[in-house]
Amino acid sequence: MKRKMYKAMKLALIAVLVTTVVADSDDSEDITARVKEQDELFAQRWEAGDFDGVAELFTEDCVMMPPGREATIGRAAVADIIKFVYNLGVAKPSFSDVHVSPLDEEEEKAYSYGKFHRHMADGSMGLNGKFVTIWEEIDGTLYRKVYIFNFN
Repeated sequence: MKRKMYKAMKLALIAVLVTTVVADSDDSEDITARVKEQDELFAQRWEAGDFDGVAELFTEDCVMMPPGREATIGRAAVADIIKFVYNLGVAKPSFSDVHVSPLDEEEEKAYSYGKFHRHMADGSMGLNGKFVTIWEEIDGTLYRKVYIFNFN
């Protein structure tokens, strides 16, 4: 009797562990898809010259940490930096090797890191580098809370 009970408990524990791993995998895939969607919006708005639209992808109290400059706080500051870089001729951003992980169980925050590429208006490759983003979910939408980047 004890053996059957032990075996049943063991199988139940395995089922819980497998379910947890599958659920975590699904959550990770969901957050990755949502980050990629936000990255695509970032690129589309940048290409359109919609600096305020890019800034709207950040939280109101966001922090952007560009290389060689002081950290900037707020959407207006982000829009100014985006406009400055855009006016240097950087026409098309893209992201690659993006890795995403939730920061907490409720998935209200996540982080991502990877590489960025900025293509110039003449088609040549411009700036390349790496980034770290901390994401915050507000009313079901992911926003960039902290965006740190550096050039290669």
